[in-house]
Amino acid sequence: MNNQQTLSIDCNKEEDIFKFAPNKIFTKLYDTGLPGKGVFHAAHSACEYKEHSYEQHGIFVHLKPEHNSLRRMGDSVEIENVNVGDMAIIPANVNHWQRIDTKQNEAVVLTIEPHVISHIARETVNPDSVELLPTFAKPDGLIQNIAFSLKANLDSGSYDKLYAESLFNALSMHLLTHYCTRKIKLQDCGNGLAPFKLKQILELINDSL
Repeated sequence: MNNQQTLSIDCNKEEDIFKFAPNKIFTKLYDTGLPGKGVFHAAHSACEYKEHSYEQHGIFVHLKPEHNSLRRMGDSVEIENVNVGDMAIIPANVNHWQRIDTKQNEAVVLTIEPHVISHIARETVNPDSVELLPTFAKPDGLIQNIAFSLKANLDSGSYDKLYAESLFNALSMHLLTHYCTRKIKLQDCGNGLAPFKLKQILELINDSL
């Protein structure tokens, strides 16, 4: 499928999320109140996605297992057998297609605008050189815990915006240090998250789950 036929999906718009998955069961788009940082929860039956790309970086954390799903990102294709908690990273503007044969599928999706990642990277490297790597489904305990903590916070009825922002900051740093085209060692910066604060956040996530 050529670029003119590829759907461009804004993950902040529920109607856009419906465009690429024909079998819609459930979707919930949360209001995080954090510019450039979003969360949505989606579930659907077996289907074949329409070719699409996201305007935001999408981090998908699976809530149900999938067997023999076929995923294509850019020019790479892989068969995935997904366990609960496995995550996949679909960077912004990367063509994505998937065929899922498992009867019921469910995921919580964290979305980050590219400029948010660039802002955090600005003090360490040229942000124009930072690109997230397309990553097929694999386990990552930290990303799983961040996703589950964000969803629990949003579902709690007493949403803590500051806690959510700290989780997104930790997520962004983790992506920069482990899922970029070049390895980045983040340093302390005046307008960023201090290392001791990041350490406290990560300890809180691991202790509470």
